[in-house]
Amino acid sequence: MSNISNAAHRGCFDVELAAIPGDASKLKEKEIETVNAVIKHYGGKTALWLSELTHAESPWKNARKGLKPGEMGNQEISHAAMAEYYGGLVQHG
Repeated sequence: MSNISNAAHRGCFDVELAAIPGDASKLKEKEIETVNAVIKHYGGKTALWLSELTHAESPWKNARKGLKPGEMGNQEISHAAMAEYYGGLVQHG
């Protein structure tokens, strides 16, 4: 996958869980099962592994069309693009 080291991006990204709205108590049973399955499968993976996985998938690649490797881009990956790609994996996976 990528030749970029983990150190090259260390500190560049920050996720603040407190800033993410939501109430887990409102999830339906099937939604909880989905969240638990994702955590079970991906929870032990490193940030670099997860980054390389997503960067190999079509939503990321499509958002980077026309950009050189390592070139900064600002094309947002839409919810629709993610739903189409990842929804297809569920149906065909």
